Amino acid sequence: MKPGKSPGYDGICCKTLKLLDVNAIEYITRLFNSILKLQYFPKAWKSGIVAVLPKPGKPPHCPNSYRPITLLPTIGKVFERCLLEKLLQIEKRLSVLPDEQHGFRKGHSCSTQLARVTDAIIRKYNCGKHIIMTALDVEAAFDKVPHKYLLYKMSKFHFPDWVIVLLHSYFSDRAARVRIEDELSNPLPLEAGTPQGGLLSPFLYSIYTADIPTNPTNTMTALYADDTLQITTTDGPLLAEIDANYALHSLECFLKKWKIKVNGSKSNAIVISQKDKGCNPNLLISGSQINISRQLTYLGVQFDDQLLWDVHTKSMLGKAKRRTAMLISHIKDLPASSETKTLFYTTYIRPILTYGAAAWGGIPRSKMEHLLRFERKWIRIILGVPRYAKRSTYLGNAPFPLLDTMVRNELRRLLDSTYHHNNPTVRQLGTLPVTGGRRRHPLWRANGDGGSSHNT
Repeated sequence: MKPGKSPGYDGICCKTLKLLDVNAIEYITRLFNSILKLQYFPKAWKSGIVAVLPKPGKPPHCPNSYRPITLLPTIGKVFERCLLEKLLQIEKRLSVLPDEQHGFRKGHSCSTQLARVTDAIIRKYNCGKHIIMTALDVEAAFDKVPHKYLLYKMSKFHFPDWVIVLLHSYFSDRAARVRIEDELSNPLPLEAGTPQGGLLSPFLYSIYTADIPTNPTNTMTALYADDTLQITTTDGPLLAEIDANYALHSLECFLKKWKIKVNGSKSNAIVISQKDKGCNPNLLISGSQINISRQLTYLGVQFDDQLLWDVHTKSMLGKAKRRTAMLISHIKDLPASSETKTLFYTTYIRPILTYGAAAWGGIPRSKMEHLLRFERKWIRIILGVPRYAKRSTYLGNAPFPLLDTMVRNELRRLLDSTYHHNNPTVRQLGTLPVTGGRRRHPLWRANGDGGSSHNT
C-alpha cells in the first residue's frame, strides 16, 4: 500500500499500519483468517466517504462537473489486497479471463496491449488493408454492475463457493456519505456496482465481462478493464463498414443482456487506409452514431489516421513543457543541486516522454528529434551548461541514459518478455516477422534504427 493514500472515515492511514508491532500484525492476521473462515466481510469496512473534485473548465453549479473519489477504510483495502492474490490464483487455474484482456493481470500491462494493437494495425496498413478502429465509451462501468449478475457469472465460471459467499457479504449493506467541505450527507445505500476505490473492483469487472464476444468476423478486440477497442480489417471500405457494424452489433447484444451501457455519442472511430482516404463509414451502437474523426485515444496514446504519431508526440511534449515550467519555478526559488534536478527530470518528465513507446516507438529519427531537443534542454539545466554550447561537450556527461536509448531499451525488454509469455496474444509479438513497409514497426527500434526483430 502507498503511504500517501488518504484514509477512510476512521482516520487510520497506511503509514500507521506500517508502524504497528508484531503483536498487532498477528492480531490482524487472525482477523483476516477469521473473515475467510466465516465468509463475512465486516460492515465497518463497507462505509466510504465520497470526496468530490471539480473537473477543469466545467460549470460549478452542475453535479456532473465533479469527479467523485471514494475513501475506504485502509485496513479493509489491505484485506482486499490479500483476497485479490487468492482470486488471481483461482482465476489462473480456471482460465476465466480471455486472452484479449490485459488489464490488471500479472505479466500484462498497457505496454503489452498497445504493442498488440500497434502490431496488428501496422502490419495490415503495410499490406494495403482498410482498417476501422473503434474505441467504445462504457458509461460508469464499475458503478453499474448488478451484484447478482456478477455472482451468477462467478458461479458459472466455477469459482469456489466460499468466494461467492464472501463476495455476497462484501457487496451487501454498503453505504457512502458525500463530503462537501466539513459537511457529511446521510448514508446512501449502494445497491449496484463494484466499490469505487476498492482493490477488487477492476478484477471483478474483468470477470463480469470475461465472456464478451472477442472474435467477430475480420475484427480484433482489445480489452483493458473497461477500455474496449475493436479493429476491423478488410480489403475495402464497404466490407469494412459491414464487418465493423456486425462486430458492434454482437457486442451490443452482450452489453444489453448484462446491463452494461455504451455511450455511442462519446465513442470514437478512425479509418486507417493507404488508398481509400477520407472514408466516413456509418457505425451504430445502442441507436447512436459513432463519431468518425482523425484521431483516437486508447490507453493514453493518440492514434492518427495515417499512423504518423505527430498528434501524440506534440501532445506529450506539450505536457512535458507545462510540467517543466512548474518545476523550473521551484528550482529558481530554491536553487537545487544537480542530483535534485536529475531526480526532477527522471521522476516527473521522462515518464511523460517515454509513455506508450510500444505504440509510437517506430517513428523515424527526424520526428524523434523534437523530443531529443527538449531532453537536451534539461541536460543543460542539470549540468549548468549555456545554451550555445555544442552537444558534444555535454551529452557525454548526461547523468542518465539518453531518451533514444531509453526507448530502445524499453522496446527490447518488451520484446524479450514476449517469447515465453503465457498469453498467446503477447507471445505472437516475438514470433511473427516484422515486415517492412510504409510505416515502421515499433519493435524495429529494439535492435536499433532500421533493424528488424531477430526473429525475422
